[in-house]
Amino acid sequence: MTRRYALPACLAAIALGGSPALAFEDDSLTIWMGDNKGPEGIREVAERFTQETGIDVEIVNPDNLTDRFQQAAGSGKGPDIVIWAHDRMGEWAQSGLIKTMSPSTEYRERYFDFTWDAMVWNGETYGYPISVESLGLIYNKDIVQTPPESFEALAELDAELSEEGKKAILFDYGEPYYGWPLLAANGGYPYKRTAEGYDVGDIGVNNAGAVEGAQRLRELIDSGVLPEGTDYNVMASRFNRGEVATMISGPGPGATWKRAASTSAWRRCPRWGRKGRSRCSG
Repeated sequence: MTRRYALPACLAAIALGGSPALAFEDDSLTIWMGDNKGPEGIREVAERFTQETGIDVEIVNPDNLTDRFQQAAGSGKGPDIVIWAHDRMGEWAQSGLIKTMSPSTEYRERYFDFTWDAMVWNGETYGYPISVESLGLIYNKDIVQTPPESFEALAELDAELSEEGKKAILFDYGEPYYGWPLLAANGGYPYKRTAEGYDVGDIGVNNAGAVEGAQRLRELIDSGVLPEGTDYNVMASRFNRGEVATMISGPGPGATWKRAASTSAWRRCPRWGRKGRSRCSG
């Protein structure tokens, strides 16, 4: 017999990135999540949950999770809970693949308001936030002990390192997710935020601040600080070989840069100019 349940509170505090797509049977619960989303921690919590409730929990890390989830859920199958970034929530909600949630006021107060905003589509809440990802500057301590705080200083460092055949910084600037800090630092934004939500008629990706950021990026490329056509794989490969002092990335790469973890560290993204802000939210 299969029943539909709201996500159990003791598990909701952890499995918050998604919603119960269908239901879980009386004695079992299946969770799908990416293998870079902390499955070890979820497994530890699942064991405690099983001890307390008697319900077995299976944690699955499928390849091509988003595609497989849509196919499975669309045919009435798939996991009870899916943990994934909120960027797919609207699509899944519109397709009827995930269910609405009704978190209590007390539970909502445990988390920042903006994290709940990310869980809402068309006025309904479809998930529980469990983490906030952000970009950062990852640096090789064998090359630079204290990384520059600005792009101007990184350009100066690049001139010094070029004599050794190394680069000061690399990142996949062609991908908006990684190039966003330069656009946002001086006032760029996707949509204008208002007290009522977002004004979709006010688009800030081509305002003065965003244009200035794009021009600064072009300057870094034209001056050779950033090689033309750099992508994520080039960045990660050269960083792991010790040929790059810093790179802008997020928590997703995990093992990609953890191979050099003993010599690596994190800090916030560099700013542009004294008035520029460091903007690396993801």
